[in-house]
Amino acid sequence: MILTARNLPNYLLSRGLISYESIVDGDLTITDASHRNRAFRVLRGSQPGYFVKQIRQWDAPTISAWEQEAACYRRLSPSAILPKHHSSDFESRILVLDLVSGSETLSEYHRRLDSCPVAVGSKQGVALSAFHRATQGKENAGKTPWILAVHETDPTWFDALSPANARLLEVVGDTEYGELLSGLRLEWQPTCLIHGDVKWDNFLIHPLVNDTESSDPQVLLVDWEMASFGDPCWDAGSVFQAYLNFWIYSMPFHETNRADVLVSRAHRPLENLQPAMRAFWDSYVSGMSLDFHSARIALARSVRCGAARMIQSAYEMMHHSDQMPPAGLAMLQTSFNILTRPADAVRDLFGFDYD
Repeated sequence: MILTARNLPNYLLSRGLISYESIVDGDLTITDASHRNRAFRVLRGSQPGYFVKQIRQWDAPTISAWEQEAACYRRLSPSAILPKHHSSDFESRILVLDLVSGSETLSEYHRRLDSCPVAVGSKQGVALSAFHRATQGKENAGKTPWILAVHETDPTWFDALSPANARLLEVVGDTEYGELLSGLRLEWQPTCLIHGDVKWDNFLIHPLVNDTESSDPQVLLVDWEMASFGDPCWDAGSVFQAYLNFWIYSMPFHETNRADVLVSRAHRPLENLQPAMRAFWDSYVSGMSLDFHSARIALARSVRCGAARMIQSAYEMMHHSDQMPPAGLAMLQTSFNILTRPADAVRDLFGFDYD
């Protein structure tokens, strides 16, 4: 079955998720929210709404990703870290979840405020540590992130890439990046379920009151298609790189290419973001019950994982680019600096003092 706005009411009716009365009384409102997947928002008057998503492509990787996401929602729901799961239809590859009304992504939220509240940084740490700790154990280790082996990419693949991404792979392959990424891959420690694609676009914050943040917002994680058993430092590092990218994107690249000037003129100075990054890490360490020594080791590996994730972000940003944009170059340089001097990065970029 292929979902449409027209046949969705009958589908929900057949699953026992709505009543005939809600259709007759006109309480049902459906809006299309499709992007990569088919997706619909279902409003039900005064009752909680639904978010319904279905895959578009029926190839093996897409089906496998859907099955992984469905498994995560069944395993972790009900939980305070992701929307409530109502139904998984394995025949039609459809998920029915709670519609998180009055929410926005953390990307939208931070851009709207043009700042990074400490309380929201802390909430991200609470969310990540909650599911990392709940899923600790020994399982199939899954795969390491592809970016950790990107320097081994077959050069013949370059013809299928954008010129900017081909250049990125050349840069990563022609420097000591390769050894640094290989070293990180060898240190991979799969100890729990990880989200695998942590970024601000995949965090929802709610509730929002009168277009401003509530006094006690909650943070949820969505889009679990990349989830697998892996190293929790990858998810934690991905949060760190989101903050660093927020800083880099605020630099005036149209004015200069001098690194010192770019840093000094950043619209969002790094020191303004550091309190939120530290709050994230403090709440994560508390949630994971890490002692001082373990937290220090995990922090050093997390910032390096964040550096590798930054390379991936640059790659994704330049998917259709002919030339490497200044922000992409800055992300590559920042990631290289972190990988080569992680202790300096912990102190200077993130503002930690573990001495």
